[in-house]
Amino acid sequence: MVGYPPVVFLDEPYAGVDVLSRNKMREAMTALKKSTMTSIVLTSHNSLLQLRSMAECEVSCDRISIMVKGQMTCLGSLQHLKTKFGRDVTIQFVLPRHSKVDAHALNMAVVQAVAGARQLDEKHGLRFIVEQRPAWSALFQQVSALKKTFDFQHIIVTDTNLEELFLGFARKARAEAKLAIND
Repeated sequence: MVGYPPVVFLDEPYAGVDVLSRNKMREAMTALKKSTMTSIVLTSHNSLLQLRSMAECEVSCDRISIMVKGQMTCLGSLQHLKTKFGRDVTIQFVLPRHSKVDAHALNMAVVQAVAGARQLDEKHGLRFIVEQRPAWSALFQQVSALKKTFDFQHIIVTDTNLEELFLGFARKARAEAKLAIND
């Protein structure tokens, strides 16, 4: 880059880049943002090959916009977008290696204890999605109560990430397109 332009556009800057180069790029962008009034616009597309790119956007960007069919559907900080559009939390109960925990009993207990919980899969324990996220304090109380009954190695609670937000907008656009076709 020559000089300090007011805006720098980077299309998929992290695609196909090794870890060291990616870190150097992130450091350079951070230094540029701190030392100048330059705005940096990154683009990223959703595809299985770009999952890491979405995570990089979470780390690199102060504000994020999601476009669907050429229209800007949202704009804000990642936390703002999670609060406004993120609707779910994932809970993973990691069981000890030779656990004798009855998966069905655990499933029933989680569904009863955590409103809106639905089992996703049984990878390395049981994973649940909680739609219509409760208050964090209530969620952690519910999970703590389960820990008294069941033996877990770890419990991992994760908030909606950028990839899930993006997919939510894409699903909504697809559903609207189907409705338009059926009308």
